[in-house]
Order: sequence, then C-alpha cells, then structure tokens
Amino acid sequence: MGVNSQASLTANSFQFFRYVLVGGAAFVVDLTLLVWLAALGMHYLAANSVAFLAANLFNFAAAHRFVFAASARTPDWRALYLVVLVISAVGLAINDLLLYAATALGLALVPAKIVATLVTLAWNFGARKRLAYY
Repeated sequence: MGVNSQASLTANSFQFFRYVLVGGAAFVVDLTLLVWLAALGMHYLAANSVAFLAANLFNFAAAHRFVFAASARTPDWRALYLVVLVISAVGLAINDLLLYAATALGLALVPAKIVATLVTLAWNFGARKRLAYY
C-alpha cells in the first residue's frame, strides 16, 4: 500500500469515526422520539418514520459541518440536502423493513431499532460518501 493510499485510508477512517459520533447523537434523537411517540399510541412504524426523519435533519446539519465539511459536491446546501434526503429515504425503507422483520421475529422494539440502525448506518455513510460528498 502506497503512502497516498495509506493517508486516504486514515482520512476515511477518521471521517467514518466522526460520522459514527454524529450518528450516535442522531440515534439518541431517533430512539427517544420513537419510544416517546410509540408510548403516546402512534403505530411503531409510523413513529419510526417520524423519528428517523427528525434525526435525519439533525444528522444532515451536524454531518455536513463536522464530518464532510468542505467536501460537498455542490455549494448549494438545498440541492445537497435533497440528495441526502433521497439517500435517507432509502435508508428509512431499509430501517423500517428491518424493524418490522425483527419485531415480527419477536425482538423487542429497542433492540430491533439498534439492529436496524447499525445496518442503515453502513448504507447512509457509503451512499453519502459516493453521491453527496467527495
């Protein structure tokens, strides 16, 4: 492995680490809203969708500033958010599907949400890195 590829791997690893930290904070928002809305009587998949989208707004703002910084493919934050929103919509579909499957298999809501989120994390980071940021 050459010096440039080693430096690139290190930079990508550090960027992923920051993404996981920002994602962890977004997950707190996501899980808190999910549990709260479900406790208020909202269907768990509807609550998951609302919570996921609210957490996505937080995640976009924080990740744009602290993770991807100046590497946006466009300076227009509205166009960039549209790309991130499409990526996140696919992530939401993955998240809802996994949440449904895990709860149908008997896993409780919070552990099911954790599993679904870990899988969705990989999709969201990879897609953002390829489609929205350099």
